[in-house]
Amino acid sequence: MEDASLDEFGDSDGGEGDDKEGTEQTAAPTEESPTSTESATPTSSVDPAGTDCKECGSSTERQWFDGGTLVCRDCKDW
Repeated sequence: MEDASLDEFGDSDGGEGDDKEGTEQTAAPTEESPTSTESATPTSSVDPAGTDCKECGSSTERQWFDGGTLVCRDCKDW
């Protein structure tokens, strides 16, 4: 089998610069971008020194919010 030249795979008319590949333009979004974002809501808190649970009083490094109150894993209503 003989090696093929790259020229054999080019345009049949031999012209250059006629490729449209990669030149498509995308339309601008019609929706307006949001001007403000909503803050993330924390679900837990970590304190390496430990914090007392508001329900049972045990000291833990990680506590979860349960109805706006930080509680330990055992007191959290999962």
